[in-house]
Amino acid sequence: MLLKFNFVTGLSLIVIAVAGCTSSPKIAGKPGQAPAVSVVSAGATFPQILLRRPAPPGSMNIDKAESAVANGGSKRSLGVAYYGTGGFQAAQKALEDVVLNDPLDGLAWLYLGYSAMGAGDVDRATVALTKAAESTLPALQRAAAFSELGTVQYQGLHDDAKAQDAFKKAIDLNPKEGTASLALGTLY
Repeated sequence: MLLKFNFVTGLSLIVIAVAGCTSSPKIAGKPGQAPAVSVVSAGATFPQILLRRPAPPGSMNIDKAESAVANGGSKRSLGVAYYGTGGFQAAQKALEDVVLNDPLDGLAWLYLGYSAMGAGDVDRATVALTKAAESTLPALQRAAAFSELGTVQYQGLHDDAKAQDAFKKAIDLNPKEGTASLALGTLY
């Protein structure tokens, strides 16, 4: 933002410079690879999910997670590593494999939901976040799942009634769930 003073009129003029707006934003892939999908063409996307719900502390970096999977390690760790870098589509693919093999893995469902949100896959985000919210995850993680489910329903599907229900469930599980509280207030 620039502030310019006009000496003729004696008025200040505020000029807002927006860098990089000549092309549509992209969804990141694996570091070092070109992004695969345009956010604009993907529909309703929620790339801010990574700011609200970062990968857990101590998550593996991608190289370490890929090496671990090659040696029989957890694909969930790989999916979370991709998610942590904003590689939503790669994370979604890895986590789909996890829930296919273990449909009771609540944490995989949770990060699959977040990844689907970031990738703009609203339908998959709805299913995954619902599975996470109804899983045996601790209350705080289930509250986060309900909160983000409400976000998808409110902003992505424009279903105010379902969004309100999800936000209330999030707050019931965790009264300090700020995202749900703010969104519910906005909804009202």
